Amino acid sequence: MNRVVETAEALFFLVKVNLLWIAGTLLGLAAAGAGPAAAAAHCLVRSRLEGEERLSSDWRFFWQSYRRFFLKGALSSLLFTAAGILLYMNGWILFRWDHAAAPVLLGLLLFLTVLYVCLLLYTMPIFALYGRSLRESMITALMYGFYVPAQTFSLLAAVVVLFAAGQWTGAVHLFFTAGALIWLTNLILLHRAPPTGLLKLLKK
Repeated sequence: MNRVVETAEALFFLVKVNLLWIAGTLLGLAAAGAGPAAAAAHCLVRSRLEGEERLSSDWRFFWQSYRRFFLKGALSSLLFTAAGILLYMNGWILFRWDHAAAPVLLGLLLFLTVLYVCLLLYTMPIFALYGRSLRESMITALMYGFYVPAQTFSLLAAVVVLFAAGQWTGAVHLFFTAGALIWLTNLILLHRAPPTGLLKLLKK
């Protein structure tokens, strides 16, 4: 019975995180709001996973973190949005370009996409949880993504599964997608220690 209650509480928490992330994203007009909302959500999830005792409620804690990370978080999400658009546009052009150099450029584009995914997955949690600058967080995110390739691939698989489920019902995105991915990312960062070089960078 206790396990049922714990599972229900965990699911409710994921729904709460997801709804808070959506609200924060919309408050920042989508592109600018996604970054600070993600940073605040990572802080909230890490607090829960570490069993931190707080006087403030989850809602208050989220919005305090959202305000604290807003400027740099908004900058990061705008950068990621612009980079994603550029990658998409280049991919669209290269797939239609009938030239001998096209396969080479597509390979380069694939490599850049892998780097982009690593940045997208790990920059915000490292920025929010380890107190590093945005630039340092991006460098660390790239290194960490290649340090834990199996975990990074698992996160990508989770993205595919969640978005496939979202094709069946939009309720998945409304209640679970962001919360589940943020939870999984924090589990990886908690239980898969970075190498010594990364630890020095993170805790410098």
